[in-house]
Amino acid sequence: MKKENRVEQYLMAGIHIAIYCILPMIGFMTWVLCVPILFYGGMMTSVDDAQGLGQTLLVFSAPMLLFFAVIPVLFQLRRVSVRELGIKFSYDKKNIVVFGINCFIVIILLGRLVLNFNSPLDALPIVFQLCVIGISEEILCRGIIYHEIESGFGNKWFAVILSSMIFAFLFHSGDTDLANLAIRFPLGLALALVRCYTGNVYSSIMMHIWYNSWMFIL
Repeated sequence: MKKENRVEQYLMAGIHIAIYCILPMIGFMTWVLCVPILFYGGMMTSVDDAQGLGQTLLVFSAPMLLFFAVIPVLFQLRRVSVRELGIKFSYDKKNIVVFGINCFIVIILLGRLVLNFNSPLDALPIVFQLCVIGISEEILCRGIIYHEIESGFGNKWFAVILSSMIFAFLFHSGDTDLANLAIRFPLGLALALVRCYTGNVYSSIMMHIWYNSWMFIL
């Protein structure tokens, strides 16, 4: 590939990555700021402020699924396949084993989490949101952004590292750099390596959910 074409390819890849990093965050934050005021007469700064499953779904779960998963995937599917985005499950032995192990851990930890509440219904909003976070962030970070980096720069290891940095320092920018470097960057690397190994995001979604559940229990 000529140098000029390579530079243009890298530039376009950078633009696409920036778009998928910034616009979903803007859409999500706009929704979270405006919808509670319109429907409930006040702001909600975190999922802990929501009362019941209905408010959790409307204020936090719906926009996360919409802006982090549904809309980005629909835009991507105009030019790439579901397999390239990692959202087509491959029924080979390694995928089934890795996915099965992670599902087992999710069931154990979510069951433990539910036991911390007086009633399973009280735990339902938290459980649902933890699952939504895992699904949405994995589809965006390890599905779409990972694909944009790998296809744009032609290096899967660069995709593993850069997507992990974006996950740690952009999508958790409200936390300290030290916490992101020590905890979320290694987590991002683990999730990206699983996505790289399996070729899809399903096992990384399960890993993300059980990690979130484990942190909530702690």
